[in-house]
Formats: sequence, C-alpha cells, structure tokens
Amino acid sequence: MAMQVLPNNRCLVEYPISTNDQTILLDEFESKKEEINTKVYEFVNDSLRNFQIETPSWLFEHIINELVKNAYDSFVDKGLKMDEKLQITAVVPEKTDQIILKFKDNGTGFKKLEKGEKKTFQVNDTEVTLGTDFISSPGISDKKDTKKYLGGAGCGMQGILANLKDYNPDVTVYAKNRKLEGCAIHIVFPKSQH
Repeated sequence: MAMQVLPNNRCLVEYPISTNDQTILLDEFESKKEEINTKVYEFVNDSLRNFQIETPSWLFEHIINELVKNAYDSFVDKGLKMDEKLQITAVVPEKTDQIILKFKDNGTGFKKLEKGEKKTFQVNDTEVTLGTDFISSPGISDKKDTKKYLGGAGCGMQGILANLKDYNPDVTVYAKNRKLEGCAIHIVFPKSQH
C-alpha cells in the first residue's frame, strides 16, 4: 500500500491486488484498512487545520472509515484483476466561501446513476435518507458475501449523512459517478459556519 501527497491538496492511496481470491484479498485488506483510514484521516485533518477549520475527530474518522469500506466493496464488485490497484483519492480544495472534501475511487460507482450524473443530498432535510432505489437494488444485501465484502446495502452513507446533520445541518453532500470509472463523494461545508 502506498500513499502520495500530490499538488493541489490531494492525496492518493493505492492498494495493489495480489490475488484473484476475494476471501484472501478481504483478509489482506482488513489488515491494512486501519492504516489506510489513518493516513487519509491525517491528510484530511491536516488540510482542514491549514484552513483553520477544527472538526470533531469522530466525524471524519467515521466518514473516512465508511468511504474506504465502500471503495473496497465497489472495487471488488467490478471483478478482480491481478496487478490492478484500488485507488482512493482525497482532495481538500479551498474556495472563498466553502471547503469541499472530495473522496474518489475506481470501483463500479453507484448502480442507480449514469456516468457523470450527480445526486445531491441536503443534510438539513428533516429526514436524512438516500432511498433504497438510489443506494442499491432490492436484495443486494443478500448478494453481499461477508467473506468477500466489507459492507452491506448503503447504511454507511445514511450514517454519514446523519452524523453530518448533527454536526452542521448546512452541509451539502453529493454523489457522482465519474466518467471513466468509480464514484466521487463531495462534502461541502459553508466556510462562514466555521
């Protein structure tokens, strides 16, 4: 596993695929997942601190943990090829009126979105829910073999939205399928609130 800090406040974590056996790969990945979470969390936390924004550590630890699990499951779901690499990118660009955390991966993306299509979630909605039609097809949790996947049927994203709502109801989250592969989750914080 390698992590690179790149220009423009980006970091890239790459996890090489060393086997076509999903059960073995899951065991290997689970042994490295905490290290990946820690590296991405430290990058995000340091970036936010550079912008003089303090956030509770529990919030981003939870968000990063869920997004890393989602990235892994999505990557495994597209089929394993030797020498491919799971890629997770975190970006923290600053705009004059907001801070955006971007998490990108190279998995299958959201099954209910077309390439380039975007879904926006207002965290301050009275009921924070993605809807099962967006997250997954009915019965997808039945397909999630716990020997091959880390997650389930989208409850992690609902937890992220609920935690963000508790932290700052003016946060906006949007999910987008990238043009080539994978998805991007953007979490937009109004700077005036910090």
